[in-house]
Amino acid sequence: MLELSENICVRKEFVGTEKTPIIIVDNMFKYIDKICESVRVNAKFNVQNGNIYPGLQAGMFRDFGETFLSYAKIAIAGEYDGVSKLQCKPYAAFFSMVSSPSVALSFKQRIPHYDHNSPSSFAVMLYLAEGDFGGTAFFKHNKTQFETVDERRKACYATELESLEVNSASEFKGYHSLESPHFTAIGSVPYRQNRLLIYPGNLLHSGLIKEERDVFVSPQQGRLTANLFLRYE
Repeated sequence: MLELSENICVRKEFVGTEKTPIIIVDNMFKYIDKICESVRVNAKFNVQNGNIYPGLQAGMFRDFGETFLSYAKIAIAGEYDGVSKLQCKPYAAFFSMVSSPSVALSFKQRIPHYDHNSPSSFAVMLYLAEGDFGGTAFFKHNKTQFETVDERRKACYATELESLEVNSASEFKGYHSLESPHFTAIGSVPYRQNRLLIYPGNLLHSGLIKEERDVFVSPQQGRLTANLFLRYE
């Protein structure tokens, strides 16, 4: 069931003025429908403490995780300079489903975010479910012009977000969209079943979520993704 497709298609794109590379892989798994159904039936979804994901998550199955990680490491080593000499350290792996209504979102869940400050960290996401769901977009913070947030920018960006929350929180009504006076979209990747997306963890990003289209509490209907987070040291 975990065989890779014979029709894998890999492309690399660069987003923003910083030309941050992202990898898009289409047709990753040969039996994606069977994998998706296994997740729907067997994954134990619940709220995970300690992250800002706006929904339910489940621990990744070991056999799926091993295959997923193996391919991700090959793709990253082939497209990102320097990481092949570093040790890969996975630090989180989940199946995820957006389920939080807009009114329940915190301020941080209403704006683009980054996952890790290291330029050698990566988010790996597979769109699992078939359906007309929202994809993923990447952003520039207009005031600072930051598209990525590394250790040098971390303190400055945190200060700007505190100010934004105090002065402009009411402007963020729900899930983030492509239109915002405070962030400008620099690229996006549409949702497509069996599409894998890899991007540096310090790149500002957000799911393009619409409540009526993407928010469900049932795995049979939900926007299911597999999410893996890696750090190279």
